[in-house]
This record gives sequence, structure tokens and C-alpha cells, in this order.
Amino acid sequence: MADKDGLTVGFTYNLRRPSRRHDMESLRKYSEWDSEETVDSIVDALEETGNEVLRIPADKGAFIRLRNLRHKLDVVFNIAEGLSSELLDGVMRESSVPAFMEFLQIPYTGSGPLTLAEALDKSRTKQIAGFNGVRTAKFQLITRLPFELRKDMGFPLVVKPSAEGSSIGLTQKSKVDDEESLREAVRVLIEDFRQPALVEEYIGGREYTVGMVGKSVMPVMMIDLSKMPDRPFLRDQAVKDMEPQYVWTNNRDPALSLAPFDSFYVSLVRSAVMAHEALRCRDYNRLDLREKDCKPYLLEMNPLPGLHPSDGDLPVMAKAAGIDHCTLINSVLLESIFRYRSDSRFTDRFRPDRIVKISDKVESAMERVRYYPRDLETSEGSYRLLRAAHGVE
Repeated sequence: MADKDGLTVGFTYNLRRPSRRHDMESLRKYSEWDSEETVDSIVDALEETGNEVLRIPADKGAFIRLRNLRHKLDVVFNIAEGLSSELLDGVMRESSVPAFMEFLQIPYTGSGPLTLAEALDKSRTKQIAGFNGVRTAKFQLITRLPFELRKDMGFPLVVKPSAEGSSIGLTQKSKVDDEESLREAVRVLIEDFRQPALVEEYIGGREYTVGMVGKSVMPVMMIDLSKMPDRPFLRDQAVKDMEPQYVWTNNRDPALSLAPFDSFYVSLVRSAVMAHEALRCRDYNRLDLREKDCKPYLLEMNPLPGLHPSDGDLPVMAKAAGIDHCTLINSVLLESIFRYRSDSRFTDRFRPDRIVKISDKVESAMERVRYYPRDLETSEGSYRLLRAAHGVE
């Protein structure tokens, strides 16, 4: 139930559940879509701070509903991956709903259409980030068969779809060690996913996940695959399904743990922030990197990170800092409010009295978190590095 002075928040999302048109097998490539648990938990978080939430499923009727509601909606909390009723593929799918809202002049959370397209296209991400000084593995985009591998690239290699998230299309067989395996992996991906295959040199070091909201960087997650059963090479969907057993908050020898704060930690975060800024990401983000010769290499980024309350990487990292799921969701919302409030068209709708419960929720939580002793300075401002809450490290 919304307070009379609270906001009216639209919520755009894709719900992953079978229907008469699509069974779960046909939806296997759409694991980025969200569960009812995730959708309900985000609605609960937005309502807890006094807002009215209007659910707007991201299907082919989404534009009409947004257009009809545009004078009622103050802001939209967007996690839509595309138009679910159309099962859209391609690098523009995450851009569809934000493009609607740009056209209708509705404020919304998260990055804009251009950023979402470039971040989903892994080769574009690597090109832009690399131009701005972020290390990435050597790579080649394969658009058709047959092909010739770049002469400066050597085995082992990793083959994955060029424009998917949530490790879709990635298995342990995606790491290839010879020409025959490479060509078969590329053929399968191009045929199955109807998009180019990204081939990149395999980086065998530890994997790290960096999450941020605004200019707060969450405690960095370190994934040591060597400690997991069968010592996997890649963090595919099967590995992610196992990970909750190994997170650092469980009383086990963790495969997932907090990265130690040292000079490498700072360079890791700096690389993530540089990539985040290079692609003009907004409000929040999650980036995957690997270590080679004590240097961080960017794998990819997800400016629409999963927000499952217990399994999503960003919520897990936030929890390690002492930030609960409700506060995390409202922090993302508040970041978007601050962006739009400077625009004279939207200043009045985001008056302090209308967002007081949101700001109080976030500010009270941030007063309790701990920080590392040094901030990260960039041309766009100062990023604060959160450390784990007591009892987690």
C-alpha cells in the first residue's frame, strides 16, 4: 500500500514460467528472465518505502501500457531483458523497454538503450573497454563458417555466444584445446543461437565479480573454481547452481569468498570502474574479471544484473556488506531519482517529501556499513569501497 505522498513506480520485468505457447525447454535460452520470487521481492521492497507499484510485464503490450500510464508513473524500475511474448534475440533486446521509456519521457532505473546494447554485445564491450585502457583477453568474433583463426591467438580458447548473459550457451566444453573442437563449438553456437560466436583466449586464474550501486562498490566476490567439485574451468550455469553451497556466508571451506584487500583488489576495482564508465553505465552494474599474471582482465559486464534475493551475485555481495535486499532495491531506485531530479521536467515529482521513506531507508543502512580506508578517484567522482560486515570476513 502506497503512502499518499509516495511515488507511483512502474515495474517492468520478464517472468520465466511455462505457458501454452512456450514450455520450459523452449525457454532454456531465457534463463535471464526472473522467477516469481525475484519479482515479488522487488515489489515488496518498493512498497516498503511507501510507493504504489504497478506491474508491467515486458510483452508485446508493454508499450501500450506504458503509454497509457505515462502521466501516472513517476518512475519505472526496469529489469526487463526483452519482449517475452516475442522471444526476442539479438543485442537490442535489453534496449527495447528503455527505448520505449525514452520515447515516452518516463524516468527509469538503470542504463540507457545504447549502453545495454553495447554491454550485451561482448565484443563491443571488450572493444570499448580496451580502448579506454581496460585489459581484456585477445578475441575474435566469428560471424560465419568457415573461418580462419587469428594467427596471434593460441589455445586453449573459450567459445561462447556473443550476446547472451547468465552464462547462457557456456559449458565446460566451451573451453577448447584444438582446431577440431574449436570449429565444432563455433558451428553449434552459430546454428543454435543464430548469432556470432565469440572466441577468446582462456584466462586460467581466479575469477572475480565486482558489483556497484551508484558510487558504492560492494565487497568483491572471488570465485576459486579449483575448490569446487570436478574443478571446473568455467563458471557455467551448472557451476552457478552449485555455488550457494559454497558462498562465504556458509560454514564451509568456501569456493566463493571475499577477495583480500590489497593492491590487486584496488586494480581490480579500478578496471571494473573504468569499464563501467567507458560504457556509460548508470545506477548499478556487475562485472566479471579474471586474474592473469597478477593483473585483472575484463570478461564481461551486466548492467542489468540478477536481483534474486538470495542467489543473485549483486544481492549476495550487498548482503556481505550488511545491506539487505530491500535496501539494495531502494538504493538503485534512489540513484535513478537523483539523476532525474536535476532535470527541470522531473524536479517536482521527486521532491524530498515524496521520497523521504526511500532516502531514509538507504541512508540509515549506509550509515552502518564499513568502508576500506581509501576511495577510488576517477574523472567522474569518488567511489567508496565497502568492506564486509562484522562476522562475514
